Amino acid sequence: MELQQSDVGLGPIQIVVAVRNRPIYLWNCLDAIYRFTQTPHDVLLVDMASDDPMVARVSASFERRGLLSDVKVMSRNDPRLLEAFVFERMADLSPYFVYIEADAVLLDSGRCWLSQMADAMDRDAQLAMLGSAIDQRDFVDLERARALSPDLDEPSLRALIKADSPERLQSLESAEGKDIFYPHNPAGRLMMLRTEALRQVGGGTDGHLDHKFRQAGFSTGIMTGVRHRHMSLLHIFDEPLYDYGVRNSYMNTLDDPE
Repeated sequence: MELQQSDVGLGPIQIVVAVRNRPIYLWNCLDAIYRFTQTPHDVLLVDMASDDPMVARVSASFERRGLLSDVKVMSRNDPRLLEAFVFERMADLSPYFVYIEADAVLLDSGRCWLSQMADAMDRDAQLAMLGSAIDQRDFVDLERARALSPDLDEPSLRALIKADSPERLQSLESAEGKDIFYPHNPAGRLMMLRTEALRQVGGGTDGHLDHKFRQAGFSTGIMTGVRHRHMSLLHIFDEPLYDYGVRNSYMNTLDDPE
């Protein structure tokens, strides 16, 4: 893949992709990284003990493309193992790295998305966490969701389509022409993190990290020029029985005191 000449001097930036089953999402996630990343990078795939054999097949296909620098298969599906994986490798990470969950699919933004994020980090030494703007077209209307799942209780239905997500209100116009805007409304599925800042504040979920970074004097934000689709917004079609209560409890173990 041809590298953008202006980005060659940056050195490889690590991209950590986390996956648990849903191989179709993984294929789209990795394909977008392959197509739209011209800045030097290393992609580390972390498989959270998937039990769908197609995940390994998708992984192998992108190894053949030469996209993946490393593949780590966890012994169990535990977010603390993923966090430990990142912190154990911190000494080998670039000054900033990217974390992507496999249900996030990058959109073509013209200029390389990774270069845009890296440039923002270079311009502002206090910027510790940078997310990308969501493609709001995948949000499902509540009335349509009710028609699709009439027997689902209201709280579960609202959770399934993220009816109360702050990202529904994310307005690029409200950024007033800025490249980066706040509140962060953490988009934990795709974010660039400053390695040393993360080392200082420790781990946690995206919302918890946002709070810890800002308390430590760092800034966070969303970059308007980098966009992604969140495939889980389509759960009402693809996985209508998906339980966000279980998912939230799973992720919140990262914020629980030990």
